[in-house]
Amino acid sequence: MAAEFGGERFVDAIYAAVFAPAVDQVMATLQEPPGRERHPRLVELHRWFASRGAHDRLMLRAALRECADSAVFGLLAVLDGARPISDGFQHEPRLLITDGDHETQIAPEGDDGDLHGIFRSLVDERTAPTIVPLNTPDAHAP
Repeated sequence: MAAEFGGERFVDAIYAAVFAPAVDQVMATLQEPPGRERHPRLVELHRWFASRGAHDRLMLRAALRECADSAVFGLLAVLDGARPISDGFQHEPRLLITDGDHETQIAPEGDDGDLHGIFRSLVDERTAPTIVPLNTPDAHAP
């Protein structure tokens, strides 16, 4: 089964497990910080978020989406070998998928070597824009 696990399937799994929930998790934390003894930083962020209007909240969601996109894209580019790790890091990262006795290397060479490109296509295909124009009725609502 792992022999069939290539770059597209790996990126799809990363999209579903990391990228897609990232923004929703942060937005949920801003709306209601978790825990009985809430961290003061999260309480302060919650107060700030609660004071924002609908348009500002949509803009924040869009900014968080860009942040998650950039982080996942950058990590995949490092795994591809397209973005070097600086500061004297002399090793080549390799991605090895294991399933029992089966191992599949998703290597920087070949079809699987463009994980960041696969991710970009997936995001463009599945993610709708989240920004609304300022002249909408919800733009300045608290």
